[in-house]
Amino acid sequence: MRIGVMTNELNYLVGGGASFEDSILKALVKTETHHEIFIFYKGNRQLENIKNINFINLFEVSENEKSDFPPPYNSLINKACFEYKIDLMYFPSPNGVRSVKVPYIITVWDLQHRLQPYFPEVCVDGWTFEEREIFYQKYLPKASYIIIGNQTGKNQVMNFYNIPDFRIKTVPMTVDDSFFETYTDIDIRQKFNIKNDYIFYPAQFWAHKNHIRLLKALKILNSKGKHYSLVLTGSDQGNLGYINKKIAEMNLQNQVYNLGFVEKEDLISLYKNADCLVFPSFFGPDNIPPLEAMALRCPVISSNSEGMQEQLGNSALFFNPCDENEIVDCVEKLQNEETRTQLIENGYNLAIQRTSSIYITKLFNIIDDFKAIKECWE
Repeated sequence: MRIGVMTNELNYLVGGGASFEDSILKALVKTETHHEIFIFYKGNRQLENIKNINFINLFEVSENEKSDFPPPYNSLINKACFEYKIDLMYFPSPNGVRSVKVPYIITVWDLQHRLQPYFPEVCVDGWTFEEREIFYQKYLPKASYIIIGNQTGKNQVMNFYNIPDFRIKTVPMTVDDSFFETYTDIDIRQKFNIKNDYIFYPAQFWAHKNHIRLLKALKILNSKGKHYSLVLTGSDQGNLGYINKKIAEMNLQNQVYNLGFVEKEDLISLYKNADCLVFPSFFGPDNIPPLEAMALRCPVISSNSEGMQEQLGNSALFFNPCDENEIVDCVEKLQNEETRTQLIENGYNLAIQRTSSIYITKLFNIIDDFKAIKECWE
């Protein structure tokens, strides 16, 4: 079949979505397949075709394709589907989905606006509750298949949007293959002048990321004479000012390092040298940073937000994201060498099963299943 793939301009400042799409595309171009792949993009990038992988600039499609399509099918991507005779479209990110006149596969990361609508980033800021609802009610019912990371997420799609079970495929969230490669060691403590053993949390500054819980846990650890540093990375999405105010109120300025956006080499060294990753996010059903940490043998402490225990299993210690005391308990448990060693081993064994290459293999299995259906018409 002729498979179209819609890509976005990758902006790593907005979070894990860009990392996910980047890892998927890199794995896709390396994977052998009998399908012909057309990767659609916008911009001035000069990308050369590889074997049966074709890179198509949508701006050039708009010049070449003169056919008129009525709304909502007058998008560049729909014109591209017509010109290149696409049998099936794959949208790796909700951000790139457009109306097309061909069958399509859509990726859903989460439906947290339905579960936790009180967080401003899924209600009134950015992609609002109403905008999300319009999007999902428009595109999910018509999707040939919907891909989501685990059974928890699948149940949510079925419950909220009444989608039949057989059209929702679970493919576990992925970690970029490159996290298993060898990198030159960086003296990351010296580079950023980090004092003490440190807890690491890479996350954009959204309210749901729950940075406040880590600050409160750090304060409790201080009272017990256990002085950790807390290293944060990620761009401001509206909540950094509040977190900085709380850091000052708690007198933690000398323990909290907000590094902002960091390059991948630094990110990898931060994982490798951390005492642990603590992931207090309220949002599931799955997430990328715990898998990245596990791939780099950094032990993981995670919130038990819905779906996270299904994703991580026996590879993490879990806590209630509303309770900083439980974070402290987990940090203390991790100081037991046997517990720490077992957690690192379990985590690595999980991560190696969640590579982007494996994700693409499962994606092609789904596409292969659809081939028999598509054979019914031209």
